[in-house]
Amino acid sequence: MIISPPFVNSAQPDSDPNVDPARDSFPMLECGPGNGAFPVSFNLGWHGGAHLEAPVDNQGHLLPVRAIADGTIVFVRATDTKNKPELNYAGVRTDDGCVVIRHDTEIGDGEQSKVTFFSVYIHLQSVEPLTAGKKVHRKDKLGLPGIVYGRPGRIHFEIVCDSQNMTKLLGRTPGPVGSSGRTDAIYGDIWFYVPAGANLYSNEPHPAQSDGGVSLGGTAPQVAVSQTASPLAVRMRYDRGCTLTTYQCTADGSWEVCAETPPEQDDEDHLYKKSEKISEKYSQGTPPSISAIFEVLRFGRCINEQASANFNHWRKVNTPAGQGWINLSGQGVQAYSDADFPEWAGWNFIQDDSTKTNLCDSPTLRKWLLDASGEAQIDHAGMVGALQNVALRKRLTQVVCRFSTEWSASNLDELYGWLKTEHEALSSPLSDDDFKLFEGHVHALAFWEEVQGEKPAADDCWHWPPTEFIRHLMKCKWFSEGEFKQIYPSASASSVQRYRVNINKAVVKYCLTTTLRLSHFFGQASVESGQLRYMAELYNGDPFEYFRKYERAKNYKGWLGNVEWNDGGKFMGRGFKQLTGRGNYSKYFVYRGWLQKSSFTEVWWTDARWWGFTPPYHPAQHQNLLPIQNAATVSQLISTLRPAIISNPNIVSDDAYACIDTAGFFWAINSLLGIADRDDAITLTNKIRGDHASTAADFPADAHFPQRLSETNRVKGVLS
Repeated sequence: MIISPPFVNSAQPDSDPNVDPARDSFPMLECGPGNGAFPVSFNLGWHGGAHLEAPVDNQGHLLPVRAIADGTIVFVRATDTKNKPELNYAGVRTDDGCVVIRHDTEIGDGEQSKVTFFSVYIHLQSVEPLTAGKKVHRKDKLGLPGIVYGRPGRIHFEIVCDSQNMTKLLGRTPGPVGSSGRTDAIYGDIWFYVPAGANLYSNEPHPAQSDGGVSLGGTAPQVAVSQTASPLAVRMRYDRGCTLTTYQCTADGSWEVCAETPPEQDDEDHLYKKSEKISEKYSQGTPPSISAIFEVLRFGRCINEQASANFNHWRKVNTPAGQGWINLSGQGVQAYSDADFPEWAGWNFIQDDSTKTNLCDSPTLRKWLLDASGEAQIDHAGMVGALQNVALRKRLTQVVCRFSTEWSASNLDELYGWLKTEHEALSSPLSDDDFKLFEGHVHALAFWEEVQGEKPAADDCWHWPPTEFIRHLMKCKWFSEGEFKQIYPSASASSVQRYRVNINKAVVKYCLTTTLRLSHFFGQASVESGQLRYMAELYNGDPFEYFRKYERAKNYKGWLGNVEWNDGGKFMGRGFKQLTGRGNYSKYFVYRGWLQKSSFTEVWWTDARWWGFTPPYHPAQHQNLLPIQNAATVSQLISTLRPAIISNPNIVSDDAYACIDTAGFFWAINSLLGIADRDDAITLTNKIRGDHASTAADFPADAHFPQRLSETNRVKGVLS
């Protein structure tokens, strides 16, 4: 998903590809309690959105309000210009300009990850000439911020969905997480629930051991040095390294940090090497595939690969019981991601207000207010005062609440009738005349019944904390069909249908989740594949004859690993990254577990007999020699030198998942993330093509470097 705040400033992190706005702060300038805050504002009334103060540009002008994501306009109302008395309630002006956008998008794979939500922008000073039913793109200008109860330069901004889409967004009905995390949608940080009684060991156990066993390099079984005394949550964050942070539950039910393990620098760029080293620790039996190990290290479980019963995810973790190695795939441990909105990440869901009024009567929220006050009991005024508590305000930034919309004109007496009664929230009840004036004001702002198409029922609205909703979904890099067509506008509909889901899977698996990484990944692959047009290297005539050039004795120096007649055509470039050569195919087949590393020697090509010359190798004399065709000699060489035997290389292009996965594999095995983080297109192109250019001018014409750079920058513009 591609999403951004309603105000976009050149000074904001959203414009800087080196900053991840999902993790770094970006100003939404939400107003405080009693002044338009979410989810309760003046006098503990439910408030479905937040009032935002508009930033200003370098000339002091208010920034325009912009669409947060692609969508469809479902309601638009131009701002009143006739000074309607209903908009001057209590003697102060409130602008009524309003735009509502319906967003249909995806956060993962399958129908349950297709979600719909609505963004509401109201109190606009002016509204762009928009039309209901028309499409709108992210960052399109909607209007200018207006006046909210006499305060200029503000808007009310709201995110809302119905119960059905709430379930899709969470992957469950609202409440605590289930016994396992969802697998159709995964993004952001990885979380582990660790039960009480989990063992910690002083030395790293062998990955085949589910308990301590014999440590690596040890001879005797280990004894646990301690156990977790209470349930813990461990957050695994990949952000130019891997950091493990431990949380524990507090008395009020919230979770707080209790320990942190120093980050492993550049760990995400070395996940392949780390996975390969773990695989090499298995001296007996069939080890789990490197790809399966990679997924466990990345996600805490296998998502695309089949899990191996003899692999355990050991990590050194700091806990209240001390530091030790803990099995994060052990008994009772469950893995989740930010896509699960887990409670230990701060998320809470409130739907226990049984009244139909707009006055908050949620037992959960009232208990939070009581706890925040530090008193045994408090009155209404005390609860209003407790809203200023810093810890409570932080907690409210991640609470999602179900209550009726304030924008419906059909249920005003039910929502606001209590204002005419004696109540501790009121200094005195409203008279009939005063209530009539209030009703007129609410009617003047209402619009819910006029929203086009399907929408949440007025009494079935889940209201999201606006800032945190945007920040959270910025972590989701699963691109819908519409978003993907912006990345690759020339891709055919059939190619998008075949490859988009697997490209999304590769993006998440291989940590290609920042603007720079995505821009370089898509920009380079755009040229390599012609925007998904070519998933196998182009040739004229017979492929075996055309690719004979890839079999030359240049392979003796470790070029592609091709040694037999027809290897060039057999191991031609295939896949999103154009995997080429017997050597590279063997690496990928080993990675996927399709080929055992023990079945071949790693440098089978370093023997001149494949090409029939006598060493030493002289490029001018030997590099263009083709492989020998004497069947008996070739058979003997295969027997003694043991090259990798791959009978089905076509799977790299025929299988849609493998076709894309090879590109992610190439990035992982060559540690390209750090190069992308530096925005270094020259070095990245060298790594991808094997060139040795120092400047853009050094590349040969067939490198198409200008196109690679142009495509990278174009995609950067789409994603920024």
